[in-house]
Amino acid sequence: MRQEWLGAPDLAAASRLLSDPAGSLRRLAPAYKSVEPGMEEIFWGSRYVRATR
Repeated sequence: MRQEWLGAPDLAAASRLLSDPAGSLRRLAPAYKSVEPGMEEIFWGSRYVRATR
């Protein structure tokens, strides 16, 4: 997992997601919609680096 994906856990949000999935998605949709246009460019511009053992 990429380090930048790991943030402080939001246990309240996780609990809401489990108890009210549809409501949680409705609350998260506006934030997702605001970053969606640039997501594909960010994805294709990213690089996966295999960890060496």
